[in-house]
Amino acid sequence: MKTAYVYKDDSKLAITNKRFLSFFYHSIAWIIAANFFIIMKAWGIDDSTGFLVFTQDKSIFMVHLEASAMGLCLGLFLTYLDRVRFHIFGRKKSFGFVLLIKSITYFASLIIIITLVAFVFLLVFGASFTEAVSRIGNFMLSTYYLTIFIYGAFVSFLISFIKQIDSKFGPGNLFNMLVGKYHQPRVEDRIFLFIDMKSSTTCAENLGHIQYSQLLQECFYNITSLIIKYKGEIYQYVGDEIVITWKSKAGLKDCNCLNLFFNFLERIEQNKDHYKRKYGLIPEFKAGMNCGHITVAEVGILKREIAYHGDIINTAARIQLQCNTYDEQMLISGQLYHRLVDCSKFNIKDLDRVNLKGKRKPVEIYSVNKIEL
Repeated sequence: MKTAYVYKDDSKLAITNKRFLSFFYHSIAWIIAANFFIIMKAWGIDDSTGFLVFTQDKSIFMVHLEASAMGLCLGLFLTYLDRVRFHIFGRKKSFGFVLLIKSITYFASLIIIITLVAFVFLLVFGASFTEAVSRIGNFMLSTYYLTIFIYGAFVSFLISFIKQIDSKFGPGNLFNMLVGKYHQPRVEDRIFLFIDMKSSTTCAENLGHIQYSQLLQECFYNITSLIIKYKGEIYQYVGDEIVITWKSKAGLKDCNCLNLFFNFLERIEQNKDHYKRKYGLIPEFKAGMNCGHITVAEVGILKREIAYHGDIINTAARIQLQCNTYDEQMLISGQLYHRLVDCSKFNIKDLDRVNLKGKRKPVEIYSVNKIEL
């Protein structure tokens, strides 16, 4: 028996590795794009405008330094804008509306950052404030500025497109597919968490399909930031069920795999008045979890995806189905329980040995709860 305490959800304050990597990768992408523009546009050509300090008395190093500064500023600022936009709108507005707002803010950001960086470099390299203002004004009316702006807009579109594709396959999986990591089946040590809504059939009948779908959208929206915080990956949405997976090392660390589910339940509780007012009910969820070695492979031709095959994931799904039988919110396998370390936050109880469909031997299952103060 392991005791527990009620813990505070600090996901809004936590700076995750994935968040840092998002800023890092976007900045690198923009720096590379900016320097590639210089290679195409400025190498071997004198800068007749003189607006970007690309003059004969400045080395090619300074040309790339300014381009890198622009790329870094654009990468950091546009990534920050994306995060602000996500927190403000999320899924509350149509894709077209969000795309329009995103395009306007991106174009405005390109104009402001390109102009500001060029202005700062002019001041740093000896231009007076009045001269810098005059040269920047002329620069903004030049075809060279237009070329930079069009190129920046194209790069912005390309990065956004790649992000959408990566989001479609799951963060990181696009790169794995490009390099062929799962072209041949591989074996990985993973944890699988199945989260399912209780009494979903009754909810769907009472609410109707439209409202029921809206309810699921809101619930899955609430869990997204927690998946990022606790370093999980979304494997599938199946009806009213979401399947989350971790590489075992990441899921076991600090009991991330358990923390995610119970923080999700806390968020539902915090928003219970909203759910009761809008839908006439408070959604409840149950969960089952298992871990072990599983085969990972890239499947499909017309629609490709990364798929997991093996007994581990099937057992996790069947453990989740036992929640109704034992009236528990979360059940985990003995295989996972014996690998958990320092889970003093939770009350974990040896519950039973059950015969699951397709299993020759009974499976150990443990209930997981937290102590309410």
